[in-house]
Amino acid sequence: MKTRPINLPTVVAGLPDDAKDTLVQLVREWQQRRFRNQLRRKYYEGKNGLKDLGISIPPQLKTFEVVVGWPAKAVNAMVRRTKLLGFTNTEGSAELQAQVDEIIESNNLLSQYGSAHTSALQHGCVFAFVHLGRPELGEPEVMVTFRDAEWATAEWNARTQSCSAALSVLDIDETTFGLGRPTSLALYVPGIVYIIDYVPNLGIYQVSDVQTHGAGVPVEVLPYQPLLGRPFGRSRITRAVMYLTDAAARTALRTEVGAEFYNAPQRYALGAEEDAFEDKNGKPIPSWTVTLGRLLTLSRDEDGNIPTVGQFAQQSMEPNLAQQRQNASSFAAETDLPVSSLGIVQDNPSSAEAIKAANDDLGLEIENWESAVLGPAHQRIMRRAVLMASDSPAALVAARTLRADWGSWATPTEVSQAQASQARVTAIPALAQTTVELRKMGYKPDEIKEMQSDWRRAQGGGLLASLAAGRLPTEADGETAPTPPAVPTPPPASEPAPAGAG
Repeated sequence: MKTRPINLPTVVAGLPDDAKDTLVQLVREWQQRRFRNQLRRKYYEGKNGLKDLGISIPPQLKTFEVVVGWPAKAVNAMVRRTKLLGFTNTEGSAELQAQVDEIIESNNLLSQYGSAHTSALQHGCVFAFVHLGRPELGEPEVMVTFRDAEWATAEWNARTQSCSAALSVLDIDETTFGLGRPTSLALYVPGIVYIIDYVPNLGIYQVSDVQTHGAGVPVEVLPYQPLLGRPFGRSRITRAVMYLTDAAARTALRTEVGAEFYNAPQRYALGAEEDAFEDKNGKPIPSWTVTLGRLLTLSRDEDGNIPTVGQFAQQSMEPNLAQQRQNASSFAAETDLPVSSLGIVQDNPSSAEAIKAANDDLGLEIENWESAVLGPAHQRIMRRAVLMASDSPAALVAARTLRADWGSWATPTEVSQAQASQARVTAIPALAQTTVELRKMGYKPDEIKEMQSDWRRAQGGGLLASLAAGRLPTEADGETAPTPPAVPTPPPASEPAPAGAG
């Protein structure tokens, strides 16, 4: 059921006319898209209704709740393998890294990343807003918040490949208009953020707060599979995914009906009178009541003959099971999932090579999403946050060295990681203690920092011990002994001293 449109008042006190036109356009866009976004969320949550063809499912079972969780599987399988561990800067600036770590910690971003990626796969994109916080209310100085497409939208500038305006719906009165009336909005235009609230007693909207900054429109889009004509991407819960989910739900319900017939097989009666199938009021007994009944009593006919009663052979459930396997295979092909993850068990267990091959397509999709879309978007988000925190062009220049640090989707074993690292270090020994190599070995950023700190302490301890012993440090102490300064060698007596020699 489609929702009723929102009649946004044209009067917004304190909002300039050009910003008002942008606001109306964005609210209209948000309202038009929200129905489909809600529908996809229902599929993700398993709350989509049964789409019955009206042929083989009896009325008594049409209200039976059948849940197929495949759409959530398609989204979650990708999210679990898309792991943003943090950021590193190629210049190795400790000050910049400390600032980035503070933004991540104060905004709890490591836990937000997974939720943001889940919403992006559900709806096609998610919006990241960077804005100044209110420390007096306990907020961070710079806030990074993610809003899914049910609560935000934006205006795309194809020339600059960025958002020229954006809208975040902060609160809704769900009791009005079916869709709900927005009661608090945040409108982002270049250099300004307008906080707009609805005033119930006046029936109008008014600007309650204005924030100015030098970060343009501090909004980034994190799309999934964006196209030139569709910059906000497409949902992983595609029309094909929704159709196959509906088909699987119908097949599951037919299987339930077939299971009922196993316990209540069809029977027949030859030579029975019609009144045998009527109730005490002379009304026909429903056929499903006769079929599902446990006791059937029949009397002799008018000639005194006893009716012949029999039972049809029980139907096989294999056609339904085979159809469900076909549904699962089609779903796996659409979403790059291994069919075994959908509950289809093969007779023979798969080998390690077969398991890897089954996940390769999904892995390639994840690598492309991380490198071409998510990585650059997250880097721009962090650059905006650093710029807003420092309010300095020099900070933006330094922030351009930030690179997103991704975990491996393949979850390799420790043995395979160690063997691969040994081969690289053997070829290039200088890689042994670099941060890049330690990441490839599977160590997390916090573990790498702790290891490097331990190494520095050990080296410092060796240096102090050697100095206390009255000798220069050596490589055995964890430090390379400094080379003593060269002493000029006096020339032989038979040769004249060089000019200027003292």
